[in-house]
Order: sequence, then structure tokens, then C-alpha cells
Amino acid sequence: MAALCGQHVIIQPDHLEDVLQFYEKFGYEEELMGLLEQGMSLERTHNGIYTELGILYAKYTPKRLMDHIRTYNNHLMIPKLIRACEQYQMWPEAVHLHSSYEQQDQAIITMMEHSPSAWRHDLFS
Repeated sequence: MAALCGQHVIIQPDHLEDVLQFYEKFGYEEELMGLLEQGMSLERTHNGIYTELGILYAKYTPKRLMDHIRTYNNHLMIPKLIRACEQYQMWPEAVHLHSSYEQQDQAIITMMEHSPSAWRHDLFS
């Protein structure tokens, strides 16, 4: 029932942040990610849903983040997701986002600062 109600709330960009805080406050991260995943298939989906789901992946299930970025790159608010990747030390994902946002210099700086995990020779050269 909560998921059904939540779908009607998350399509409103002004209410999305409140829903995120409420679910995280009570430790319902899995349910929140499921709600946002369902919300991506709705008609009135907005970019905030894709971005916030990426941030949740960075926090709780980092293995799913890169696939999410590659699949929904055109729907993401890239600067906000870059900040989250840097906060949670997701360096390869941050490099990918910088390069897709046409910030090649910042992508290279990130690779050099975090080379063991973020290095991509093809992008660097």
C-alpha cells in the first residue's frame, strides 16, 4: 500500500526529498530503492527520480551504480550525482560522469588523484 501511495508522491519533484528523508529516517532503504525503480516506469517521471536513485545506489548498493549511470545517463542531474560519488568515494563512477558531462580535465584530475581505482588509460590518453 505504501508503494502505491508513494508512486503518486514521488512524481512531484517538490515532495521527493521529503519521501527520501522519511524512508531513510526509519531505515527502509531497500523499499525506497524499489519505489524509485517503480517510479522510473511511470508516465510523469522526472530527472530527480533517476538522480536520487543513483545517490541511493552510491550509499547502499554501489555495485549497481555504474550500470544505472550508463543506462540512464540522459536522465541524470550529473553535477548532483558527481558530488554524491565523490562523497562516497565512487571514483570510477565520478570519472565516467565527468567525462560524459564533458569535463575532461576534471575527469583526468580525479583519475590522477585516485589512480588505483579510477584509472582509465583510454580516457586519459
